[in-house]
Amino acid sequence: MPTAGDLAVIRNNFSLSTWLLFGALIQSLLITILPPRVAVLPSISLLTIILAKNLLVTGGYLKNPYLAAAYKGKATVPLREDKDGVDKVAVFILGASSN
Repeated sequence: MPTAGDLAVIRNNFSLSTWLLFGALIQSLLITILPPRVAVLPSISLLTIILAKNLLVTGGYLKNPYLAAAYKGKATVPLREDKDGVDKVAVFILGASSN
């Protein structure tokens, strides 16, 4: 039984266009072997699952995995005091992330 690491290695060895070609080949084989109504069921099922998951994430029912490491709201850094107890340095951390 292949592990998740093995599957990641296989997935990363092919580009997106290669995976799309594999999918097109499988779909073409299904259409030639099965009746057309049955052959499109895997595509329709996959699109339905992806759409449902997207709607659940958008509605807030599922966590968005792309925002797992994002800070939501305000984040502050405590000021550092020197020996006299006087705050001399303020640190501002500005950043943005876009996926």
